[in-house]
Amino acid sequence: MTIDIENTYAEAFDGLYMRIIVTAKDKKRLKKAAYNSTALPSVVINRTEGGIEKWLNKNETPDGRLGAILQ
Repeated sequence: MTIDIENTYAEAFDGLYMRIIVTAKDKKRLKKAAYNSTALPSVVINRTEGGIEKWLNKNETPDGRLGAILQ
């Protein structure tokens, strides 16, 4: 079996990275806020990757409510 290797290149760009914690008084509101804030993020050049990094328990947030870490 022979595998052809494509002669190509890769590019890298400067960028910003941000993580925020969102909290809410119940799971329904938290999920709505987290999913809506990360749906189709975009920048000047095109769509970017962003999403929910981790769901947080009440003991993991600054205000003692359910939370999520968003990117």
